[in-house]
Amino acid sequence: MVPRIEKGRGLSGAVRYVMGQGKGRGNDWQPGMESRVDWISGQNFGFEIKSREDVEAARRVMEFMAQRQSSPTRRCENDVLHLTLSWHPTERPTREQMEEAAREALKALGMEEARAIFVAHNDTDHAHLHIVASRLHPETGRAFPDRRERIRIQEWALDYEIKSGVIRCPAREAIDPRDHEKILEALTARNATFTRRELERLINKSTVSRVEVRQLANDILVRDEVIGLSNTPGGPTVRYTTREVLAHEAEIAQAASQLKRSTAHGMTEQARQHMLDRYAHLDHEQRLAFAHATDSEGLALIAGQAGSGKSATLEAVREAYREAGYRVIGLSLTNSVVNGMKQDGFAEAATIAAEMKRQEAGLRRWTSRTVLIVDEAAMLSSAQMAELTGKAREAQAKLILVGDERQLSSIQRGGMFEALRQEHGAAELRQVRRVADTEQKFAWNRMHEGDFAQALGIFEKQGAIHWTGTQNEARDALIAQYAGDSAREPDRQRFVFAFTNADVNALNQDIRALRRERGELGEDHILQTKDGAQIFALGDRIQFTGNAKTQRARNLGFTNGQAATITAIDGARVRAELDGGKNGKPRVVEFTVGDNAEAGQFNSIRHGYAGTIYKGQGKTLDQTYLYHSEHWRGAASYVALTRHREHTKVFVARETAADINQLAKQMARSDERRAASQFHYERGVERGESRNTAGEHDRAAERRRVRDLFLEPQRPGPDIGTGPERKRDRGLER
Repeated sequence: MVPRIEKGRGLSGAVRYVMGQGKGRGNDWQPGMESRVDWISGQNFGFEIKSREDVEAARRVMEFMAQRQSSPTRRCENDVLHLTLSWHPTERPTREQMEEAAREALKALGMEEARAIFVAHNDTDHAHLHIVASRLHPETGRAFPDRRERIRIQEWALDYEIKSGVIRCPAREAIDPRDHEKILEALTARNATFTRRELERLINKSTVSRVEVRQLANDILVRDEVIGLSNTPGGPTVRYTTREVLAHEAEIAQAASQLKRSTAHGMTEQARQHMLDRYAHLDHEQRLAFAHATDSEGLALIAGQAGSGKSATLEAVREAYREAGYRVIGLSLTNSVVNGMKQDGFAEAATIAAEMKRQEAGLRRWTSRTVLIVDEAAMLSSAQMAELTGKAREAQAKLILVGDERQLSSIQRGGMFEALRQEHGAAELRQVRRVADTEQKFAWNRMHEGDFAQALGIFEKQGAIHWTGTQNEARDALIAQYAGDSAREPDRQRFVFAFTNADVNALNQDIRALRRERGELGEDHILQTKDGAQIFALGDRIQFTGNAKTQRARNLGFTNGQAATITAIDGARVRAELDGGKNGKPRVVEFTVGDNAEAGQFNSIRHGYAGTIYKGQGKTLDQTYLYHSEHWRGAASYVALTRHREHTKVFVARETAADINQLAKQMARSDERRAASQFHYERGVERGESRNTAGEHDRAAERRRVRDLFLEPQRPGPDIGTGPERKRDRGLER
């Protein structure tokens, strides 16, 4: 639960905003237009709020009171409270639950008797509710007290989450501004570094005075455990971190270094050459990556751009180690990538979470004859990377990390894949192989470097960008293009990507309506999914939106992101063919749609014609259709624009991006996700926004100093470092 409070002057403006289409255009809704308003309610008016006419009547009542305040000398200038309640994307509150939350929130502010309008919107991937309330008591005409309202609303939100059983906003636990340790812990939960502005924004949730916010920020930044960071030795402080974060990253770095020093995982040159002869289609770049990954060292990294042939390279690496007598295990963060690894030939593959549980339970033991190949490794959090490198070091196993720091990263604190790449080097795969078009290959490379302007220029020249006036028109244009393409080439594998779940749901309904109109679907059946009652039919494309509870069911394919086609429905019983079967043969599953997981039921399904970009990472499709919105940023844009083999179409509304230059700027936006150890810093304390004096040491020396500062020397495990002398791979970037 994330509450947001705004106070201001002008009830009518606030009402127009929540009833309008947003983006600061006021009440631009007109009869016949699709509206972002899902439902309307309210309290303390003496009549129900069910329609726009009711809202207008309520607005007049509140405006009348504001103009006739009881105190002629001490008027309440900020006469409106705009409170927004946002639920976590995984939560699906009912209307009754949202209305109850609104009333409880107002009660926590001492405004349970206030007149208020409740307006729920459907334009984001999470449930959220707008509350526009008059700050004037309907009986006395005097203003409700507003002392400590920010603190009180956060306290209420924390209590709301405690009662629900899940605290989804860890930052709220830092609600006491005097608890500096919790504030720092909250700041570094999802990112290794932070700015002064981010610190002040967090403190501001619990305080009122700007002077107090600045003073508290100063007090925190001069603490001994806060370290200032700069981009260059001796440069100005640009971000901050904590000693705890640096120590955690140093542990990962030390484990990785010990793996790197191990030289017990080699194979004969004859065996490597035999494998390269078998995979003669690998080009020079892929052969270098193969040589690097099959060297004797216990750690290897492959940094591969989107569509650069990582899967083909990993197949050769996997088979080389397997034939040499090693046990090869494929690992990744998500089930969808793990399923892809199984389809590519991995006999053993699992999510990192599942594999760590097996390790703890003693169900699978790693040894020096184990090779771990981790795909999409840049998505790992620091905690996951620490556990993985630590256990690999203990077992003396070989660890091969494969990823791309430019694609979507960990939701939690991460960035260690790139830090390890800079420290130890990596085999680089830059040549784009997924698409045949030379210009698009170049565009993909430019996007990887952050140059979206040149890349989009190529897409524009090829007619891949479709411009419309509004977002609704962009969606209509996408559906029309999809309709034409699917009619001409029905056998192509195509998919629609959008950023928010709200957009995904709307696109799914539009495409399903198109298929219904064409007569491509069977009789409709109502199924009770975890998101409520939905209609499905024979022939529908579906997507699983969660993982089954049992490992057996997950092994059958009941995993988050798995796509399928319904082949039969009988009541709540569904039979479906899963995408991605081996040798082109689809896997068939049957299940009962319901919430009794113990009885084998499964209800995490939705229509599967469109999906979020996040779930698209790691996928390859023939044709893609991209619904652009204001939420797109660098990593998401790069992933979305590199999923296709044949072509992609991007649909852009000029109300969101006026021209290609603005579109490029939007797509190039990036969040700072680097590990703290990738910056320069000084030992000691940064004071305010002063400059640091890290000296003229290079990055490698800085990292060595971090390890010396935060970690006691650790002896290598038995046999670590033994084996034939390592030979440096020529042509690899270090």
